This record gives sequence, C-alpha cells and structure tokens, in this order.
Amino acid sequence: MLRLTNRGFLVLFLSLSFLVFSLLSMDLLMLSLSISLAFVMGIDFLYFHSLINRDKCLCIECRDTQKIWVWEEKRSSVKIRCRRFSRIIAKPDWISLESLVSSKDTVSINFRTSFDVYGDYRLWFDVERRSAAGLFRYIEHIDTETHFIVYPETMYWILRVMAFLGLYGRGFLEPSENIGLLLTDFGEYVSSREYLPGDSLRRIDWKKTARREILYVKEFSVGGGLSSALLIDTKCLGKYTCDRVASAMLSTALTISREDLRETIVFCDIVGSKCFVFGDARELLMHVLNKVFELNIVEYNRLYEFVEPSAINVLRSFLRDLRKNPVSKDQFDTLSESRSLYIASTLMHDTEKILRIIEKTRSSGGQCVVMTPSRPWLDAKDIFDAYAIYKTYNNVINALRSIGAQVIEFDKRGVVKR
Repeated sequence: MLRLTNRGFLVLFLSLSFLVFSLLSMDLLMLSLSISLAFVMGIDFLYFHSLINRDKCLCIECRDTQKIWVWEEKRSSVKIRCRRFSRIIAKPDWISLESLVSSKDTVSINFRTSFDVYGDYRLWFDVERRSAAGLFRYIEHIDTETHFIVYPETMYWILRVMAFLGLYGRGFLEPSENIGLLLTDFGEYVSSREYLPGDSLRRIDWKKTARREILYVKEFSVGGGLSSALLIDTKCLGKYTCDRVASAMLSTALTISREDLRETIVFCDIVGSKCFVFGDARELLMHVLNKVFELNIVEYNRLYEFVEPSAINVLRSFLRDLRKNPVSKDQFDTLSESRSLYIASTLMHDTEKILRIIEKTRSSGGQCVVMTPSRPWLDAKDIFDAYAIYKTYNNVINALRSIGAQVIEFDKRGVVKR
C-alpha cells in the first residue's frame, strides 16, 4: 500500500491551502499553484505505482544455506536489486547491520549474525522504496531464500563424548573458536603442563610459555577425593536453557571421565528421583548421553552429517542396553558422601531440594560446583515472566554462594558471567 511521506503531506497541504485561498480570493495564481502541485503529485503517484507493480525487489546472489554453531558470530552479505530503494525498516533480530553499499539499482547488505538458540533460520528484510519526487513510499517484503542452520552446543559435546568413547574419530564441523569449556578451566590452580590438541586456549600459561618457549596450559582443580557425584535437573524452560543444561551435563561427565578416577561415581537425576553408582566413568557417559537424547535437542538423523551410520547404530544399541545399577542407599543420601559434587540445573525447579543437598555436602566437607545457564529468562513467555525468572534466578544464585557453593554461569560461548 502506497503511503505519503512527510514531504508528500507537505505538498498535499500546500496544494489544498492554495486551492482554498484561490476560492476565497478568486486569485488565479493561487489556483494555478494548487493545480501544479496536484499535477506533480499525480504524475509521481502514477509512475511510482507502475514501478512497484512492474519491478519487484529481488535478492540476487542469494539462495544459500549456511551451517554454524550457536555460539558463532558470522559476517555475511546479500545483494538485492531494488529500484528506488530507500532504507531497511525491519529485519530479523538475530542480525545486526554493518553497512549498506548502493550501486545503481543494487544494494549490498553486510551484516553479522548472532543467535541465542539453535534452530533453522531464514533471512528476510522489509525495505522502504520512495518515489522519484519523494512524495510516496512503499514497504516491500524480501525473502532472500538464505537459510542458516544453527547447531546446538549440545551436538558439539555429543560428538566429543562419542570421540572419547571411540565411536567417532574423524573431524567434524569445527567451530571458528575453541570453546573447550570443561570444569578444569576453573577452580584452584594446581600446575602447568605442555599444551595438547583440544585444550582450552583460556588455560594457556603465558609466563611459563615465554620461559620455556613451548606452549603450556594451566591445570585447575575443583576438588577430588573418595568419589565424584553428578546431580542433574533436566527440567528446562525452553531451547536456550535445555541446550545449556545438556551441554553442562556432557561437559562435566567428560571431565570426570578424562580424570580416569579409580573410584565410585554417583549419578542422580532429580526429575526421575533415581540414583546410580558406577565403577567406570564410561558408564556415566552413556547414562548422561541417554538423558541428553531424551531432551530431544539433537535427533539421531542430525548426527549423520558428522558420524558414520554404523557408529550411530552402535551408540543406539549401547543406550538401549544400559545396565541399570541403582544405589542401595536411600536415593540422594549418597550425594553428601562425595568429595566433589557437580550440579547441572536451571535452578528454576526443585530449588529447595538442591539447597538441602548442597548444605549437607558442604557440612560433610565436600565441594559443590553448580553449573547453570546465565540468562534463563531468554526462554520466558513474556516480559513479566522474564522479570520473575530474573529475580528468582539472582536470589537463588546469591543463596548458593552464601552456603559455599561455586556457581559457574555459562552462556552460549562458554563465558562465565560472574
């Protein structure tokens, strides 16, 4: 629908004003000015109406599909052919415009993507076109047919766990940034060692690297002792929190497995009120993988892009035949006996139960590390719900720290917020 611009309203106002003055004063000059302005508006309207019906805006050099990880920010560009282009008035909220380069009837749009959650996204723009005299404007929707397939961080950790289990050996779609965020990136400094492929770049010991002229990384510890325990809360609010919690579960299980502990490992699920005791860390990995797949963040058919079908069939067979070994003690009582308790949760459900478990573990001399999404309000239904989640989240975080728990707030890029 054609609309008048501010200039168009001004010309219309002047034309009507001259017409009224000419009728009141019988002034032919005023009448001629009114008719002239009306004639210019009419010509501008007819030409512009013909143009927008005959020459639609089109995206050229588009129809592309790009695959990236959820934490990546990627620069990209599209080119549109659009006569009488004025400006972009609407776009997806997951892109930020960097520059517009116009050349005759074509416009190159340079932008940067930034996604909060995984999924399939389609790029579009609403552009404003203006008539030759600038009296009229028209809003047109452009579908660029450019798709972005955004992989969840959970998939990245699934592939890393499968590689650890020997089910996946070749390289996959590597991220442009190393996000090797494991629990060993935090805690108390223990020592430094030579860099190994896959180590987080955050852990580089620059002083020792400069002295030895060989790349060294720092090693940290968040506890250790007779046993480790992982407590998970798979209740999430939406795509953002589900992806973050699942990533924390897999990252923690992988950390425990890498330490190759010759000790008992306790694994508890708040949602199912079940606990398991494992003597082998690989059993823990398989149970955590099973819980992650139950969240439906990653479907098996998505893994075919990276993993051979035979490896996926082996994994599915393992998950079907998981050995059930419930603890003989009364459910969560075993957790407080652990020296290192890791908790992955949104902190929005069963909060009192989590606080009680942490208090009991701390009173027994154990250390507690709580991993939680940094912005759970992104999954809120509306602004009121977001504010309620924000207040609840901050209150729980403060309560956890007051009883001696170490809280790791992580985002899509593994950044600790506080």
